[in-house]
Amino acid sequence: MASNEGFIKLMRTEEVVQMVSEDPMAFSLLTIIAWRAKRTSDYNRHNLQVGECLLGDYENYGMSRSQYRSACGRLVDRLLISKKKTNKGLVVKLLDSRIYDINIEDNRHPIASQSPANRQPIATIKNERMKEGKEVYKKKTFQKPTIEELKLYVAEAGYTINCQAFLDFYDSKGWVIGKSQSPMKDWKAAVRTWVRMDSTKTGQQAGKIRLLPLPGKTCCKCGMPAIHKTSGNFDNYYCQEHMPQKIKEKYYG
Repeated sequence: MASNEGFIKLMRTEEVVQMVSEDPMAFSLLTIIAWRAKRTSDYNRHNLQVGECLLGDYENYGMSRSQYRSACGRLVDRLLISKKKTNKGLVVKLLDSRIYDINIEDNRHPIASQSPANRQPIATIKNERMKEGKEVYKKKTFQKPTIEELKLYVAEAGYTINCQAFLDFYDSKGWVIGKSQSPMKDWKAAVRTWVRMDSTKTGQQAGKIRLLPLPGKTCCKCGMPAIHKTSGNFDNYYCQEHMPQKIKEKYYG
């Protein structure tokens, strides 16, 4: 990819393939950030540092406000960017080159009279940026979910999976993904892939009705988010696991 400020390079890695297939909205936003990110250390009127750019005009790249904010949050969770609010707007910084390399230079037009000792080498800038990304990475290392965390996420998202089977499967694999056996970074993304693959394997019909979580209601049996209500002398709310068997068969087969 080329821009007015040099080129940006997309890496050919398993993480890139996974992100493109599972989260195209976040990948599109990351592309905008990489394309806009400042790659030289020369002066600019917004006082942006190398790797930084202004973001927030989501209409210009075909996103709604909610899509933009959600995608931005997922990029932060993946440790690909950091963000901060300023009086100029939202400043976003690309943390490392796992997905995109923005071809950092210390100055595209170096002054001939400037002594080499006063110039900051390109490699130094790249190393500092990579070091910053690694330090953030250390602070937010991957932790596998508990069964309670997994059940809560699955219920809120309206998915239908065997949570214990999911945990047992990845425990047996050592929480790695893909043919390259890369360490897992986002277990929620793995859940989404599991749901998609499970849907294909079981031949679920497209558009089959699924019950969604009832806002503010919890299962009377276990306290998990409720997706079904039975009426009678008293209203009882149930999660998928504890709902009446007839209702479960109707919606989940």
